[in-house]
This record gives sequence, structure tokens and C-alpha cells, in this order.
Amino acid sequence: MRKYCTRCGASLLVKEEVSTPEPVEEARAPPVSETGFSASKEQLVRPSDIASEQAAPDTFEEPVTEPMSSKPEEISSAPKSEPMDHERGRAVVKDILAKVKEAEARARANEAAVPSEPDLEPEEAIISEEVEEIEEYEEVLEEEDEEVEDEEIEEDEEVEDEEIEEEEEEYYEEPEPTPSKPPVIEKPAPITPPSVSMALDETAKDEKVRILESDITTFNIERDQLQTEMDKLRSRLDEEVERYLVVAETKRTRFESLERELSLAKKEYNDANKEYKNAENRRKNELSNAEKRIRDVEKRIKKAEDAKEKRIRDLEKERLKREEEARKT
Repeated sequence: MRKYCTRCGASLLVKEEVSTPEPVEEARAPPVSETGFSASKEQLVRPSDIASEQAAPDTFEEPVTEPMSSKPEEISSAPKSEPMDHERGRAVVKDILAKVKEAEARARANEAAVPSEPDLEPEEAIISEEVEEIEEYEEVLEEEDEEVEDEEIEEDEEVEDEEIEEEEEEYYEEPEPTPSKPPVIEKPAPITPPSVSMALDETAKDEKVRILESDITTFNIERDQLQTEMDKLRSRLDEEVERYLVVAETKRTRFESLERELSLAKKEYNDANKEYKNAENRRKNELSNAEKRIRDVEKRIKKAEDAKEKRIRDLEKERLKREEEARKT
């Protein structure tokens, strides 16, 4: 059980340490004793004060001494093998402190009666005994806590040793025979003579053997640590690979959708190109037909013009011929 904080150094038992010395300091009343001496010298003590002084010890000696007598018996009778619960111990300490505070309150109430010094001595002795018992009880609780912690540490060490032994047994297990080989018949273990057992004891006590065994245990622990680190690394890498796999799957689905769109667009392009080519061929045919018709008309026009000119020449010749005949006559 720690008494001080490992970080700031503050006490962890502030309540018990603060509350226990208060009744001791307040129970000591030097001014009261001085007033008692001065009162005895001046002979100004009243009968009522004397009666209250005689009645005061009886009032708070009985309730304080009875529970305090039972506490050491409980502490001595409590077995050390069974650890006490912290909450129960704290409750007992709180009860003791409450009783001490009650005695303190009674002492304050009786200060008006000006008790003499011999009357205060048993009260101070009782309070000091209570404080000592509280301190002893706290020490017992601390010892029990330390024993419990030692037992827990020993149990943890035993469990770790058992786990290491099991791992070593698993590590040094012989491999199972393959099905191709015939099963090996195990021979009965030979009885080791005393000399062999003594040799085994000597080997177990050998310093090098102990060092090698400790090295084996450390290597096993290191292997377990590396195994855990490898498991963590595997999980981290698996998560990373899974993340990249999800990204690749999304890209693949997008590529497939784009590929479908591309094939559809290509089909539409082929259809449109076919229609374009058909329209182009139709345009060429129609234009060629129109040009052919125009050429035919132009040929007919030329023929008509040639025929016209020929007719004009013939008519001119006939006119000239008639004019010559007319002159001759």
C-alpha cells in the first residue's frame, strides 16, 4: 500500500494523518492547567466546579475505554493469513476517529468547569493510547496489503512459469511420423539408477545449465513478443491491402461502365457513319444524274444552234444566187 503519490509526492493518507493528531493537541490544555494552579493558589474554586470536575472523568472514561479495549483484541486475534478488505479497515478507522472526536467534544464542553491537571492526565493518556492503536492498526493494514501484493506477484510468477514450461514442452515436441513410415513402437523408459539421477541433479545445479535455461526462457519471451508484433503487422497490412482492393474494385467497376458506354458509343458511331455514307452516295448519284441531264440539254442546244447557222448560210446563198440571176436578166 503506497503512502505517497508517485507523481506529485502528496500523501495518500491525508484524512487519517490530519484527523488523528487534532484530539491530542486539543486535549492538551496548558492554559487550563495554569488556571488550575492559579485558582488553587488564589483559593477561588467554587463547589459547583469541584462537583463538575469529579463528574467529568466518569462521563467520558467509560464510553472511550470500552471500545478501545476491544480493538487491540481484534487486531491481535485477526489472522495475518487472511487479508482484510480496505473498505472494512477504513470503516473501523473512521469509527475510532468518530469516538475520538466525541471525547474531544466532551473535553471542550467540560473546559468551562476548569478541570485540574490530575483529572486531565487520564484523558490525555486515553487519547494517546487511541492514537497509538490507530497507528498500529494502520501499520497492520499496510502489512496485510503488502502480503496480499506479494502473494499476487508470486501467483503471477507461478502462472508465467507454467505458461513458459508449457510453451517449452510444445516447442520441444517430437514431430509426428509420416504415414509412409511404419509406426515406431515406443520402448519402455529405462529405470535411471541413482548415479544417473545424481548426474541429473548436478546438471540442474550447473551454472551454465541455469544460464542456458534462462536464455531459453528469454528467447521464448522474445519469440512471443515478435509473434505478437508480427500479428499486429499482419493485421495492419491486411487492412491496407483491403483498402487498396476496395479502391481497385471501384475503379474496375467504373472502367467496366465506361467500357460499356464506349461500346455503345462505338455502335452509335458506326450506325451514324453508315447513314452518312449512304447519304453521301445518294448525293453523288443524284448530282451525277443532274449533270448528265444538263449535258444532254447543252448538246441539244448546240445542235440546234449549228442547224440554225447552217440554215442561215443556205438562205444567204440562195439570196445571192437570185440577185445574180436578176442582174443577168
